[in-house]
Amino acid sequence: MSRVEDRMPKPAPSAADDPNPSAAEFLRRLIEKNGYPQKTIVAEMRRVVGEYKEREPKDGDQFTCVGASALSRLVSGKRAFTDRRIFNAVVLTALHLSWEGSARQGDPPGLAEVAKEWDALQSMIDGGGTVTPQQSEVAPATATAPRAAEDAGSAVSSTIDTEHAQIHSAYGAAGIDLLDAARSGDAQAASELGVLRTLDLHFSEGEKWLRKAQAGGSSRVARLLAEADLRERRIVAADVALASANLHARPALSAGTASARDLLLVEAAANAGHRKAAALLAKHFEHVGEAGSAERWQRLADRDE
Repeated sequence: MSRVEDRMPKPAPSAADDPNPSAAEFLRRLIEKNGYPQKTIVAEMRRVVGEYKEREPKDGDQFTCVGASALSRLVSGKRAFTDRRIFNAVVLTALHLSWEGSARQGDPPGLAEVAKEWDALQSMIDGGGTVTPQQSEVAPATATAPRAAEDAGSAVSSTIDTEHAQIHSAYGAAGIDLLDAARSGDAQAASELGVLRTLDLHFSEGEKWLRKAQAGGSSRVARLLAEADLRERRIVAADVALASANLHARPALSAGTASARDLLLVEAAANAGHRKAAALLAKHFEHVGEAGSAERWQRLADRDE
C-alpha cells in the first residue's frame, strides 16, 4: 500500500477549532455506521494500529492511540482534535473492524481510506453542511457477507455469518479466536465463550457453548449448567471467568501485559459486578497509563455490597 502523505496534511486547525461540534458528530456517526461500540474501538485500537505499522512501517508516525476517556471526550465534543494522528488511529480502527466483521473481503483498509474520511470531514467544515462518513470501500460490520469456504462449492450458512459478526462486534479479534477454537472442538475455548455470552446476558447462546464444552470433557462448566436460575448462573459465571483467567492472568494484569483473551474474561466478570475482577482491571489500566479507566474500575472494586 503506497504512502499517501500528499493527501494527509498535518493536523488541520479548521477541524480542531470548529466552533460547532462538527468533528465530534462526524466521528460519532462514523463509529456508529461501522457498528461497533466505543469500548470495542478502544480495546482494539492498539492491535489494529500495531498490525498496520507492521505492514507499513514507514507510516508508523501517523497514529496516536487513545484510551476510553479520551475517545469519549472527542466523540462528545468536550475535546477538540488537536492531533490529526488521533483521528487516523480511531478511524483506521473503525474501518478495520468492519473489514474483519465482513469476513476480510478485499484488502484491509489503510491510510488511503482514512484520508477519504478526513477529506469528507474537511468538506463538511468548509461548507458548513453535513457530510456522511464515506466508508466507500469497507463493508459495515453488520453486513454478514458469506465467508468463502476452502472447498469449492461449499457454503457457510447465514446463521454462522451472523454469529461471526456478533462475536466480533462484542469481543473483537480475541473473540473470533475463541469462536474458531470452540468450533474446532476446543473445550476450554467453548467454556470461555459460553461464560462470556452468559455474562453478557445471552443465556441461550451461552448454554449452547457450555454444553459443547461439557461434551468435550470440560468439568468447569458443570456448576454453571446445574444452576437453573439465570441470575444466579450469571453470578457463578463471573467466578468461573476469573478462575479461568487466574491460571496465568493475575500477574500479567497487574503488570499491564495480560492477553486479550484474559482481559475479555476479567472485564466481563467485572461488568457483572465481580469486585476482585474490577480491582485487577484497575491495576492493569494503571500500568498501561489509562488513569481514567483505572479510576473507574477501582471505584467499582471499592463499592459497598
